[in-house]
Amino acid sequence: MKRLELNSLAFLLLVLFVATAVQGQQSEEPDGFALPEAGVKSVSPAVQVEMELAEHRVLSWPFHVTRIFLADDTLVKLEPMTPSKVRLRALKSGSTKINVWGENGVAQAYDILIHAPITELQKILKEEFSESKITVRQVAASVMLSGEVAEQNARENIESVARQFFPRVINNLKLKIQPEVEPEPVKLQASIFEVSHYDLKQHDLKWPLEASRKGEMQHEVLATKGAVAEFLQSAYEKKLLRKIATP
Repeated sequence: MKRLELNSLAFLLLVLFVATAVQGQQSEEPDGFALPEAGVKSVSPAVQVEMELAEHRVLSWPFHVTRIFLADDTLVKLEPMTPSKVRLRALKSGSTKINVWGENGVAQAYDILIHAPITELQKILKEEFSESKITVRQVAASVMLSGEVAEQNARENIESVARQFFPRVINNLKLKIQPEVEPEPVKLQASIFEVSHYDLKQHDLKWPLEASRKGEMQHEVLATKGAVAEFLQSAYEKKLLRKIATP
């Protein structure tokens, strides 16, 4: 009976110890990760913040911040300065979001747009696409591309490069209209020769042509080899061909 009472007492002490430890851990949790007890009372419209690469920007509020959410910490680094002030440092080009909560239940959202210096983009495009006429203009945190390119593939590649420097790209590049090129005329040098049937018979030469209809003959296209070529070569060597015209 005494052993049972001792076991019950030990169990109660263990439960009390665990409850105390859990309560201590909860009280040690930073306030920055807890929402206000009164809940979120109002959410202001998102504010757009435009930054250049490596630029510093300070955000401040008329209340103490209890929690901050950063969507992508590879683009922006947050550096707390005071309970109501934070410094932003742009790490690389892109876009992300920041949400801020205060003690009074007020929440504020920010759209962060980061771009590289436009001179760097102009330099890259001039080096890599020297054959294209490209004009680069900065419009707030966006970049606008205009000009002419020869191919659709070049248009897409230029836009892809621009997106590495600016989160928003306005692509107004147009395809250059190629003028229609007329085929060059083919110039042939030709001469007209005649040969006598009597001379052919005297030299035992015969036309290598087949009669198709009376007064007409047919043959394949003349080549450097073949029956027709051999016939003409023999007639030329025997001086049976007489030139009568050179158009």
